[in-house]
Amino acid sequence: MKKYRCYASLGYFAIVSKVLLLILVGCGNELDKHIAIAEGLYRQSVEYKNADQSHKALDKLREALDKYQTVIGEFPNQSADIEDALYRIWSIYYNPSEPAMPDYTAAGLVFEKLAKNYPKGIWTRTAKFRLLWIAHEETRKDNLEDVRRVYQQLVDSFPRNDEEILMAWYELGKANYKLRNYKDARKALGEYISQNRTPTSFMANDARRLIAQSYLDQNPKDFHQAFLNFDKLTTEELRNNNELWTEGMYKTAYCLYKLKIDDEALGRYAEFLTLCADSQYVTDAYVDLGKLYAYNKKDYELARFNYSRALRSAKSPNYSKALIQLEIGNAHYNQGSLKEASAAFNRLLKEYPESQYVSNARRMIAHIHRKEKKNDEAISAYESIIENHADGESDNIRVTLTNGLPLWVNLVAASYCEIGAAFSVKEDFGKAFNSYARLVRQPGEKEKDLRKDPLAPFALRYAMVALCKRGREGELKNFATTYINEVHNDDLILSAQAQLLFAEVLRKELNQYNKAATEYLKLQDYPPKPYPRLNLIKLQGKYYEALCYEKSEIANKSIEAYEEAIRMFDTIFRPLLNNRNIDVPHLTNEQKLQFDFCVQTARYYVGNSYFATNRFAEAIAEFQEFLKKAQPDSKTAKSARDKIEQARRKMDSKAFLPKGTSNTSGDSLEPESSRLKKKLTPEQEITQKARESTVLLIMVDANGKEKGRGTGFFIRSNLIATNYHVIEGAIEGTATPFGSQELSYAIVGYTAIDVDQDLAILKVRAFGIEPTPLGNSDNIEINDHVYVVGTPLGNPYMQGTVSDGKISGLRVNPQGRRIQMTAPISPGNSGGPVLNTNREVIGIASFAFYSRDPETLVNNAQNLNFAVPVNYLKDLLNRAGPAKPLSDS
Repeated sequence: MKKYRCYASLGYFAIVSKVLLLILVGCGNELDKHIAIAEGLYRQSVEYKNADQSHKALDKLREALDKYQTVIGEFPNQSADIEDALYRIWSIYYNPSEPAMPDYTAAGLVFEKLAKNYPKGIWTRTAKFRLLWIAHEETRKDNLEDVRRVYQQLVDSFPRNDEEILMAWYELGKANYKLRNYKDARKALGEYISQNRTPTSFMANDARRLIAQSYLDQNPKDFHQAFLNFDKLTTEELRNNNELWTEGMYKTAYCLYKLKIDDEALGRYAEFLTLCADSQYVTDAYVDLGKLYAYNKKDYELARFNYSRALRSAKSPNYSKALIQLEIGNAHYNQGSLKEASAAFNRLLKEYPESQYVSNARRMIAHIHRKEKKNDEAISAYESIIENHADGESDNIRVTLTNGLPLWVNLVAASYCEIGAAFSVKEDFGKAFNSYARLVRQPGEKEKDLRKDPLAPFALRYAMVALCKRGREGELKNFATTYINEVHNDDLILSAQAQLLFAEVLRKELNQYNKAATEYLKLQDYPPKPYPRLNLIKLQGKYYEALCYEKSEIANKSIEAYEEAIRMFDTIFRPLLNNRNIDVPHLTNEQKLQFDFCVQTARYYVGNSYFATNRFAEAIAEFQEFLKKAQPDSKTAKSARDKIEQARRKMDSKAFLPKGTSNTSGDSLEPESSRLKKKLTPEQEITQKARESTVLLIMVDANGKEKGRGTGFFIRSNLIATNYHVIEGAIEGTATPFGSQELSYAIVGYTAIDVDQDLAILKVRAFGIEPTPLGNSDNIEINDHVYVVGTPLGNPYMQGTVSDGKISGLRVNPQGRRIQMTAPISPGNSGGPVLNTNREVIGIASFAFYSRDPETLVNNAQNLNFAVPVNYLKDLLNRAGPAKPLSDS
């Protein structure tokens, strides 16, 4: 309580004394009475504050401020002293005498009142500059939260056109950025840019850079928005700002690479490396290119070439040479060049022995030994990893299982599993069992507890297999039951996994189908929980239970179990296919991968259940959906493709088996690509490519508001044709490819316009786009069939809409020729291509007339739809020059 005793300072008593003196000497009038009431309320607020009743103190302060507002309103010509009084009160709250602490909430209320009523008053300006000085000092001390608070108070209290507050928006954005309040940072920096009268100043450009970078720094990263904002830094106007421009050039390429838009990314990287050879990001660019070629395009020679260039380039703040050397080894390994890979990893160990990547290199060397079937060397290498591994040193590594599931696992756990696998190959199943069991048993005093590692369930299964191979089947049930019961109370999922694995061993290793079916059935006793992984295990159990009945030739129970598996999928998993938030609303990125894997894998098992019950059409549909997201080289993906082929053969021959039996035999055939692809109609073949090169245009005016939407199409890899009226009055815009939710191209400017023909050619920052071929509009005739591609009403959900019709007339107006057609167009279609049956553009959709009944507002006449002949566009293309800003159009 003592820390608030100083609120009733001399300044406050001076004000009160002045008011009391006025009253005592007979000068008290209506104004003095209002002031006296306000001061009294303020004194009560101080008393509540001293009594540690903050809530009541704030209420009384608000009443006092309302009374001051009454004085200002009723006596506008006699309230000059009120500003002085409010300033003194603000000073007491904001900077009280020791040992009292500042009350920023109360000070903020008073300051808001000052700024509202006296925005240019001497005491308001004094308070403003005091706050700016305080913010500067707190910035120097790196007290970011105080900096944020002060600047937020300033921008909240003054209008947006206050020049003295402009810098506060910038500093507020920087403070929020450093505090990782990225959304608030973008809002403040955007305000600074919009208010700045010198939009190309250093700080305006720095604000743009921070906005763009915030999308890469946030979690999860938004590479799409980052690309759009970094692309704004790559204009010719910013080229003089070399550091900012080169960063924009590199990071637009990086964002495209992370979005897996490879061809455009390669074009951007090539442009960056050509124009920005001295940039600090050169090493990063070469490493990115190495990864793009290695992991996206599987071109390992080009990957190593770029990694080698990265090693020779200047030191990067983001990539160590040890990491680059590791990637070179990985590229050799993925290409199958094991000898060269081993040499690269050994070079890392020799040249960078203190690197954090030493454990990764040792692991890959050991893995190469396993590949080369040098099991003794592999075991020795993995044991060396375990012995030399220090906690925290590359603890977790990412692995992808044979079923396509990506996992982050402990390096030591992975090493024990590899040792177990090596001993299994040597048929030393006793040592194999001991290695696998290390992951699931109680750890020793100095041992790491690995029981929660994602590899533990797999180690448990292989440990049980090793017991069987060792001829100790009698110990199998006790061993499995120990782990089922041990974790049951703590983790239902781990317990269910142990139960499933025990049944798997009975079925696959011992061929004890009846016993296995009984163990699979026990999984249904686990309580219903909204955990996709647990429900997937129960679905797997039901499917394999049915399979066991089938192997035991119990047809009725088999079909019942398959049907139950289908019912489980329909009730549990089908609602989750498009809405993971039904059960689990908050997921990390890793959990999202696990979730999607569970739902997709469930699709694989329901496909098998349909197949087993001869419902081949449903099986094919589920398998095809499963394959869309499955790892193409996984065992389940290969099995799904085989089942699709078998199902199609059976549907073609109509040689269905009796219901209640399944077909698990037959040759496995790799599917022919022609069988997997849906056959396109002639109309679809004509419009498919055109849709890929057609874009939705969203144009923005000088006030930053959306001006309108239209359609355009690529006529060169970086040029888009559209109508002039689509871009008229806009100063910037974006072009979004049809069907893409990840990429929009920034419009650099226009290269040519023809107002009379309503045509414009725009330049965008894009590479590798296949343009739509241009035909000859002089050769068209009435009744020719045509197709129009566009975005009706500018609605992104209707992107790529195709309408067809015929040419119904060739008209001439004062501007020139126009094509009349029956193919309907609507607002938003403007600028879209009109195609002939040879997939050539013969016109550009321009406008339509509608005849409407004024009484019923119902269309009662044919639409009149018109297009500009493409030959006008070809003439304009020949006259195109360097890009000019849209604002000049």
